[in-house]
Amino acid sequence: MPPNEISAKTEPNSAKPPESTTPEDSGAHQSFLRELANSAVYSAVEQPIAGLAQFVSNDAMKSVKSAFSSVGIEAPKAEKFNSSGWYAQTFGGGVGMVVPFALTKIGLGKLGVFGEAATVESGVLSRRAAVGLSLKESAVTGFTYGTFLTPSEESARNSGFKAFLADRAVSGLGSAATFTALTAGSLGLGRLAESSAAARFGMAPVLSNRLVSGTLSGLPGGFVGAEYDSLTKHRTFASASELAESMFSMAVVGGTFAGASYLSRAKPGAENSRAGAGEQSGQDGNTNPNPNPGEVVLNVVRHEPERVVASDDSHPVVETLREPPAVINPNEFKTGANLDQSIRLELTAHEQEIWRAIQQAFPIRFLIFLQTRKVGSSRLSIGRAKTCLMRN
Repeated sequence: MPPNEISAKTEPNSAKPPESTTPEDSGAHQSFLRELANSAVYSAVEQPIAGLAQFVSNDAMKSVKSAFSSVGIEAPKAEKFNSSGWYAQTFGGGVGMVVPFALTKIGLGKLGVFGEAATVESGVLSRRAAVGLSLKESAVTGFTYGTFLTPSEESARNSGFKAFLADRAVSGLGSAATFTALTAGSLGLGRLAESSAAARFGMAPVLSNRLVSGTLSGLPGGFVGAEYDSLTKHRTFASASELAESMFSMAVVGGTFAGASYLSRAKPGAENSRAGAGEQSGQDGNTNPNPNPGEVVLNVVRHEPERVVASDDSHPVVETLREPPAVINPNEFKTGANLDQSIRLELTAHEQEIWRAIQQAFPIRFLIFLQTRKVGSSRLSIGRAKTCLMRN
């Protein structure tokens, strides 16, 4: 090693430590986490209780706020858009509000507010989106949440009980419109993910992802919420900054709802997957995956290894094959009383082909297969195409 390099190595390091280790950055990090936790607890616990207490009086609401303030929980103060504090409040509030919203939905379901039709009908109003809600549930739960669990300004309560109820009704309608738009966006993305256009451009796996669908669906929800709030309170359209803030906030809410919905279904799915593989019963994978007749087994399908399903000399097309289920439980993801979870419906060949197409983005691979193998014309039936594909 040259002498000049040795001297450089032995000289004391006079450089300043990295900025990330400075007390200022450490304090900012702690402040972010503190604001994140405060916003989450406020949205999950304090705000709903304060909203209910305000029906008694403003003093009752102040007592609730004082009690939470004594343990360090305060209503988040307005932060500048795109600042660290704003992100902490947005993420914390989005995660926190899942708790009271979900409890409201469960309570309404127990009371039969959604009706029996919500658990059995297959119409657009009752179809579940990736965020775990149907349009009917979003509207009813959103209205209840906005009306009863979202505090109003103290001036609204001081104006008399009728004026207060009217203010809460306006808030409830806005909440219903916001969450209905969120769910509608999620359903729309789900439909788009199933289309041949999404498969052709490789967007089907992205759009069918629950977190992506939930996050993107929050954008129209935020747009509707911002415009409704601005029109009802200020009689004017929302500004660009208000739209951006509201849309980003609802994107966080949508992603959180989708994540919570996924986790609520992933656990039973994992347990039944293990049962189907014989891990719990000691049976091998080719035996009956449900040795217990009383146990509800989800529609779990085993993955097969990759293989080349179509290729030419320069562009092989590799696909991971999955066999569609022969029978399904139509009530698998439905909740409510008097649901028979033992019902099984047999899928027709055509329905199995649709299942395979959606799960594997089949249309684009099928078109490539036809082009590279040059089998038949556009009138080639599904059955003949399936036979040709299996032979290859």
